[in-house]
Amino acid sequence: SNYRLEFQADKLLMSEECIVKINGGALHTIINHIRTNAEKHGFADDPDRTDYHIIISLKMIQEQDICVIDFINNGAPFAAGVDETVYADPSGVAEPHPGTGIGGAEVALATTTYNGSFSINPKDADPSQTTIRIVFPLYHE
Repeated sequence: SNYRLEFQADKLLMSEECIVKINGGALHTIINHIRTNAEKHGFADDPDRTDYHIIISLKMIQEQDICVIDFINNGAPFAAGVDETVYADPSGVAEPHPGTGIGGAEVALATTTYNGSFSINPKDADPSQTTIRIVFPLYHE
């Protein structure tokens, strides 16, 4: 399917460095699986729809010493009952869009291996869209 990919960064990132400690391959795994999941499941319901998008939003919260990466898409939402536990379970596939469950498990593993955390549709996210939030501690040399 066709979709727009947009990157956003908060104003603080324009003047400060948001450095996290993660292997490039692990970061690629996270981005690729979240993007692929949106394409296969979120954007599959209406092949004629032309307004699909994925937004990757970066922000730094200095008071909490974290970098927040939100992956937001406006496709079909996760199936009912999909939460962080189901998403991270390689056998945690859900109807009506069953998949292998491997992608979510690899996102969870890559994130937690580097002391990060992830959440699905956090409370402050736009409820009309699907958000996967990845949070990493800031790295200080």
